[in-house]
Amino acid sequence: MDKKQQEIVKKARVKEEEILRQARDLYNKGQYRDAIEVIEKQGDPFGVFSRGATIEAFRLLGWAYYYKGIKGPEKEKPAQMRLAEQCFVNALDILDGWKTLSPDEIEQKISVFNGYPLVLWILGQKKEALEFNAATIKEFPNRSSVWNTRSILFRWAGKHEESVAVCKKVSEIAATEENFRTAGHGKHNKGDALRTLGRIDEAKEVYHEALNFYKIFQKKTGESAKMHIDGVRKKLEQLEK
Repeated sequence: MDKKQQEIVKKARVKEEEILRQARDLYNKGQYRDAIEVIEKQGDPFGVFSRGATIEAFRLLGWAYYYKGIKGPEKEKPAQMRLAEQCFVNALDILDGWKTLSPDEIEQKISVFNGYPLVLWILGQKKEALEFNAATIKEFPNRSSVWNTRSILFRWAGKHEESVAVCKKVSEIAATEENFRTAGHGKHNKGDALRTLGRIDEAKEVYHEALNFYKIFQKKTGESAKMHIDGVRKKLEQLEK
């Protein structure tokens, strides 16, 4: 490319980075509908973004549709989950076509690998969800987030004691990674399992630990964990009534 072409491409990359930053910020604040709109008003990601940014766009869309579905009206959940599923599949299709992945792309892949089985479970494909997560753990056994997904699936399957045990593993691995958001997720999910088991005092203690990890994450990264903090606080309020 000549200099003029390079400048045009550079401007396009800066623009797509800004779009994704805006969407990510909205998503982290729990504004899922707005995050989706920021990306989708640009058009089909396949025709708008570069390859790497397209993966990130579909990854964000997948998670945004997932949370929009589980937090929105029950009657809208199936449609939202199907949209999330398609976005995750689109991201996976691109990732599968690459022979080598950068560290950032590996993080994107793990994130998609964590979201996809949750969507499958909600859509009724429970066996496939567990099998997909098991394969992910086999590929990334030392990553806390893949075990966190396992803890959620166990809890949804009614295996609450097993979920508590897996959450302990999540926290241990997350500590070595200094992954404070996932450490918070591990505590959050452990609290959910303990609450279901009727171990309320333990659940409240663990929820407070989750809040602490989420606050550390915010301080260390400058990113928002508002949606997670709000969720834990709401559960604590319910238990302390």
